Amino acid sequence: MSFTSKEAQRRFFDVLKQAGERPVIITRHGRPRAAVISIRRYRFYEMLVAYYAEESALEGFASAIVAAAEGKPRKAAQACARGADLARFARKEKADETV
Repeated sequence: MSFTSKEAQRRFFDVLKQAGERPVIITRHGRPRAAVISIRRYRFYEMLVAYYAEESALEGFASAIVAAAEGKPRKAAQACARGADLARFARKEKADETV
């Protein structure tokens, strides 16, 4: 389901009602600009993002260990930095869930 931005303003209740069932796309000048989703779906997406960020962080750290063992310090540092960035992101996502 989709609404133009003007329709969404006029029919906000309908947008919210539809979003409870499936994502609603808001268009402007014929192009998708936003999506409205239910809070349940939003929380599910947050959980997925945090999970995959955490998994990717672990993979980054594992790559760093392998690279270090192979005597590739630069590659190890890059992989470790990527893992650390993803770990920070995953922690932030988990902290935001508790708010």
